Amino acid sequence: MGQINYLAVIVAAASAFMLGGLWYSPAMLLNIWLKEDNRPDAFGDKKSHGPKAFALAYVASFIAALIPLRTVHALWIDSWTLALNGF
Repeated sequence: MGQINYLAVIVAAASAFMLGGLWYSPAMLLNIWLKEDNRPDAFGDKKSHGPKAFALAYVASFIAALIPLRTVHALWIDSWTLALNGF
């Protein structure tokens, strides 16, 4: 069984983080979300999120990308055919 490819985990976490940023941007669903939440604008009376919130979101994306990979390694699943056939 090979080692965990942490570069792939970092890239997967970064792509999930960027997709989440795009998803809640004004170009996609921000205005709909604000309308459904009865908010007049993006920030209302609150400040925007600081770097701490974005760092925490990236760490959560990293963990979400790492868990399935660690599970596959813990179960010694070497190939997709093994996984699809029920081990």
